[in-house]
Amino acid sequence: MKNIKLQIFILISFILINAITILTLSSITLAEESKSGDNSKSTSDKNNQNDSYVSEKDIFNQATMLFNKAMMDTDKRQKKEIFLQTASLYHKLIDKYEIVNGYLFYNLGNCYYNAGVLGKSILYYRLAECLIPNNEDLKNNLQVALSKSKDQIQSEQLDSIFRSIFFWHYLLSPMSKIWWLAIFFILIWLSLAIYIFWRKNFLKYIIVVSSIFSVILAISLTIHIIDDGTKEIGVITTLEATAKNGPGDSYKDTFKGPLHEGTEFTVIDTQDKWYQVVLKDGKICWLKSLDVEIAKLKLFSF
Repeated sequence: MKNIKLQIFILISFILINAITILTLSSITLAEESKSGDNSKSTSDKNNQNDSYVSEKDIFNQATMLFNKAMMDTDKRQKKEIFLQTASLYHKLIDKYEIVNGYLFYNLGNCYYNAGVLGKSILYYRLAECLIPNNEDLKNNLQVALSKSKDQIQSEQLDSIFRSIFFWHYLLSPMSKIWWLAIFFILIWLSLAIYIFWRKNFLKYIIVVSSIFSVILAISLTIHIIDDGTKEIGVITTLEATAKNGPGDSYKDTFKGPLHEGTEFTVIDTQDKWYQVVLKDGKICWLKSLDVEIAKLKLFSF
């Protein structure tokens, strides 16, 4: 009897330790994601960390103030200039402090859209979509921006089918998946612990179903980790861009007419000042680096 009690005590202790560990890691990760310009990048020197914190906070507050000012300004030319100034401040937060935050990308997209820079607005809305896919304002703004692009290129059928079947992979953000994985993990071990005392069949079903969902979420997170910092997406930022069959002006045009601002693509290769890209419909061509802007998907900040 004593041995049984000891085993139960060890099992419960193990469950609690794992639960606390997972929730702690998830909280740390979530805190990293929720940075909006007022949290500092950690450094080895405490004084430098405090200085960095103040600097980030000041930049974010200044950007917020400028954004609000631009929204109230009635002069179109001045309004555009202020939005572009605000965008440069947001870029400073992203580039200098390496902040990965969906709402920061969303604000940046809003700045470019209101400044009339369609291509960049779509790019940063897409980056925001990776982190806050369920944000309704983001969904609406992205659709409005996409509707203004001249090249209404539809996704290839296979990609559309894949997204329909695995909609949950695109519906949940990476951080949401980490939380759900932690919940299912805890549920599995709690059900196992209860099953020792109370052998009911429904507990077996809970364990099996939770295990299946845990595996699915783990695979989905693995895909995110593989893509993290390696997959490059881009958009045409000039009014028109001529697509070529190779990396140079001497190559033949891929299409009869030019592509236009706002056209999206994924980068598959680079050579000199050219990008080999795949359009949403699966067609491959080369674009000048001067005609596009590229961004690497970075979904995790740890």
